[in-house]
Amino acid sequence: MADIETELGTANKSLIRSITQAAWNGELEVFDHHPGYWQTRKVFPLILSAFRQVGAARFDQIAEGNHVFSLTSVRVMHHGPMIDVAPTGKEVVLNNAALDEVQEGTVTQHNGASGWPDVLRRLGASAPVRLARTA
Repeated sequence: MADIETELGTANKSLIRSITQAAWNGELEVFDHHPGYWQTRKVFPLILSAFRQVGAARFDQIAEGNHVFSLTSVRVMHHGPMIDVAPTGKEVVLNNAALDEVQEGTVTQHNGASGWPDVLRRLGASAPVRLARTA
């Protein structure tokens, strides 16, 4: 039983890493097969219009049963306007913590918290930033 759980956890962690990398590569159709990413699917085009990945993502992950917890760090370059910040060309690190539920190879629930306020502050945002909620 332990070997099956280990294999499942390894496969689920790999799935989350591959989805994340595909998204940063602009392959947003990856979200179409994973309903847990419904909100991320709406926000990521805005992110990609302002930032591009410039280094390999770093993942620290724990899998237990159908759940994967990931701490991710991605180095990005600010190349387009975001909120009230004009493109700076600066490189910054975006940190994200997420808990995903995977059922039979499909992400059915994704809950994450990203370090966008810190990133925007480092880029010179003039006030605390509150990103609009998507319905």
